[in-house]
Parts: sequence; C-alpha cells; structure tokens
Amino acid sequence: MIIQPDRFLKICQVSANQLMKPLFKSLQKNAWAYLFMLPACTLIVVFFVFPLGWNLLLSVSEWDLLKNTGRFVGLKNYQVIFQQAVFQKSLVNTSVYTIIVVPLLIGLGMLMALLISQNMRGISLFRAIYFIPWVIPWVAAGLIWRFMYNDIYGVINYLLRSSGLIQQPVQFFNNRWVAIGSVTAMVLWKAAGFSMVILLGGLKGIPEQLYEAASIDGASPRQQFWYITLPLMRPAIATAAILAVNGSYLAFDHFFVMTNGAPANTTETILTWAYKVTFKQFHLGYGAAMSIVLLAITGILAALQIRYFKLLKI
Repeated sequence: MIIQPDRFLKICQVSANQLMKPLFKSLQKNAWAYLFMLPACTLIVVFFVFPLGWNLLLSVSEWDLLKNTGRFVGLKNYQVIFQQAVFQKSLVNTSVYTIIVVPLLIGLGMLMALLISQNMRGISLFRAIYFIPWVIPWVAAGLIWRFMYNDIYGVINYLLRSSGLIQQPVQFFNNRWVAIGSVTAMVLWKAAGFSMVILLGGLKGIPEQLYEAASIDGASPRQQFWYITLPLMRPAIATAAILAVNGSYLAFDHFFVMTNGAPANTTETILTWAYKVTFKQFHLGYGAAMSIVLLAITGILAALQIRYFKLLKI
C-alpha cells in the first residue's frame, strides 16, 4: 500500500494533535503546580542532569586541554582504567573498607542508641557528646586523627608506649591495611553518632506497650531485643545501611588528608585516584570513566539493598 505525501502529512498532523491535546490540557489545569516545580526542576537539570551527561561524554572521549577539543574513543577509557593496577587496588580498598565500616557503624550506632534511650539523669548530655563528632568536617577530623597517629608526637603512640604495649612507635601509614584500619577507626568515631540518630528514631517509634506485654509474659531483655526491637527497627536499619554503604564508596576527604594514597598508592580509594588522574595527570576521560564506574557500583548496591529490604517486607 502506497501512501501519498500529503496524506502522510495529514496523518502525522492528526497524530501530533491527539498527543499534544492531553499535554496542553494538563499544563492548563496544573499550570501553578508546574510553575512551583520549575525552580526545583531547573536545579536538578543544572546540577545533576547536565553534569552527568557531560561526564558520560567525557568518559567516551579523549580530551585535549590545550586545544580544548576532544575525539570519540568509545569504551577505550574504561578498558584502560580497568587495566591500571592502582585502580584495581582502589576498587579493592574501597570495597574492603565498606565491608568493614558498614556493619561496625550499624552495630556501634545501635549500641549507642540503646544506651541513650534509657531514662537516666544527664542522658541528654551524652546524646550531644555522641553526636558532636559528626558535626566536625571530614577534612578537620582527618587532620586531627593524623596528628594523633603521628609516630613522634602523636597521642596514640604516646599512650601505647606509656602502657608498655610497644617499645618502638608504630608507623600507622607505612602499611596498606594498617593505614586503612587507622582511617576506619576515625570514621567510626566520627560517623557512629549519625547512625545513632537514625536508629534512635526507629527505637523511639516502638510502642512501650509491646515491652510491657513481653515482660508480663516472662520475656527476658535479650528476647525482647531479638523479637521486638530488632524486627521493628528494620526500616531505620535499612536507611542507615544504605546511607553508610553509599557514603563509604564515596570516601574521599579523610583518605586524602590522612593517607593521600601512601604508601605507594596502595591506599587509594576510587575517588582519590580519580581526582589525581583528572587534576594531576590531566586525563579527563579516565577520571570521568572512574566516576561513571563508581556511580554504577553505588546505584547497583543501593538497588540491591532496597530490593533486599523489600523482600523482608520493610
């Protein structure tokens, strides 16, 4: 069947009108709603959609900063970064760091939430004390702990020597895993208060009547925790876990100021190495590719966590 050009144009015009009419009606009906949404949508486009699109373009391009020109290279940048030994180490470091930090943050936050939920005198003071480290910027916290770890005038080495546990000062940043463990200790000190606040909110949402009924039935405090507290706190635990996982994979500031990749680039995280590749070696395509890989990892992990907690009917 052959359609004449004028007939085809009429069909397209009718189809376009049929599609646009509902859109125009919706715009007229909800004009004020769309107007109020415009500033937020503009911010999302300017600060998220456009940078993401530009980053995707950079990740498949080879950019010449002197000439301010680029050429399409496909997936070459991704192939190159996955062949880099330092990037492979950064993936391992970030993953191991996340696996260690997240359970410890949730566990420590839970313990602190349970402690300060008790009706005791002065408990408000302890709540403030536990939360204060979270207010300190990551860079400042990292610098403070770096001085504390110093082998000459650091307070940690001083206490270890004074107690007789060591004879020679410990070089905390001369070994890959000791350095990562040292950073982890700082993160637990700083971020446990944030997890505590999230978990405390979930704890306060549990009705007291459940504990009273359980006590009447003879349930021990341990049984009350396992069968009442823990199941009803799953939404709060899920929130804290998702934030902790994403935050751990996005680790940059504290690693940068505490280890800066030492020794010999063995403590690089994905973001610290992407920063160095981009702004010190000027390989924009490699840095963009690393950031896209990190975006994919965090997105997949967040989706898996949400899926898992949905299966638990949270």
